Amino acid sequence: NSPTDNPPVGQLVNWTKSRHAEVSITEFIKTERGGRKLLYKGYAYIIDRTRKEKTYWRCTNRKLCSARQTTIDDEISKTPSEHVHPPTPIENHPVKVMEEIKLRAGRAEQLPSSIVETVASDIPLSVAGCLLKMGSLKRAVRRRRPVINKDELYKTPRGDNLLLYRNDEVSIFGTVKNLEMLSKKSECFCDGTFNCAPLGKQLYPIHA
Repeated sequence: NSPTDNPPVGQLVNWTKSRHAEVSITEFIKTERGGRKLLYKGYAYIIDRTRKEKTYWRCTNRKLCSARQTTIDDEISKTPSEHVHPPTPIENHPVKVMEEIKLRAGRAEQLPSSIVETVASDIPLSVAGCLLKMGSLKRAVRRRRPVINKDELYKTPRGDNLLLYRNDEVSIFGTVKNLEMLSKKSECFCDGTFNCAPLGKQLYPIHA
């Protein structure tokens, strides 16, 4: 191999920096343990210590790299020290994707598959190969879902009680106001799913 086939680390770092110079936006994401991680120019940092409004960060590749960064009120305060390895924006992207998936899972009522597909639609092809499998992403959504109080399932958006009666064989859903409206009608229309639904899952709605 010629010398150009195996450039020194410093030359490789400088070449990679020029290729990723556009990746200069400061981003903050959460770590798996709920801490903060700083993404800047393709590098990832975790908190080393804080002092008043200043936060001191160190490279996540701490066994190899001793590069440091400082922020004041989440703003880069000075040029970071040099890294001994090239930036890895593609490796950081899956972390951002997982953070977006977890954020949507905690506030949205979409199906897990819908959330994953929505987020994945904006992922570059160069990053897609670094992501977890679809099944793992869906499980991450389900784990992030807030616990639902079962009593809330029997409430209307206005807070009215929706379950009028229930025993081992039948459940009657409606509201007191709807019953009052139904009692004032001279005729009503009924339908059922007795021929197409199994026992225990049959529906018999009453319309007025």
